[in-house]
Amino acid sequence: MDSIVSALDQAPAPAVLIGHDVGGLLITLAADRRPAKIACLIYLAAFMPRSGESLMALALRDTQSLVRHRTVVSRDRSSIDLRQDSVREVLYADCGDEDVALAGLSLVPEATQPFGAPVSYSQDRLDGMARRYVFCEQDRAVGIGLQHAMFDAQGGGSSVTLDCGHSPFFSTPDRLATAIMKLAA
Repeated sequence: MDSIVSALDQAPAPAVLIGHDVGGLLITLAADRRPAKIACLIYLAAFMPRSGESLMALALRDTQSLVRHRTVVSRDRSSIDLRQDSVREVLYADCGDEDVALAGLSLVPEATQPFGAPVSYSQDRLDGMARRYVFCEQDRAVGIGLQHAMFDAQGGGSSVTLDCGHSPFFSTPDRLATAIMKLAA
């Protein structure tokens, strides 16, 4: 998150931050630290925790997600990883073979600590900020029901719904770019 804050500090004008999946937490925390540097936050099939909530608590409410049943926890419980045989089904169900192969090169285990820790930020500071959402209807990682519940809990607002899975930047990049431009305007 420090790299996001650093980039915001160097930006000549307020920025539009887009967070995907766990990246929703990162843009939320960055916006809390530099609210004057934010033009808009866009959550793309992303976690949108309220202050005091943990990502794990949100994830456990997600009855549509396949992630919980398809992960492997490291022996020391410090990281989790998606089972290799589930990567396509969960993250890239509607993506082409080349995109799945390319994306697979960057997948690494994720630390468990950020998932269990309650998020802390000034809810009042963010309540006045422009926050938008790109819903992904066929998402198998962050279920559409949880996406709507998180967004509604934050007060709702402008959104766009795409009929796609978890990774529209691969499966439908043109429609995603159009949605982002609409929400950022």
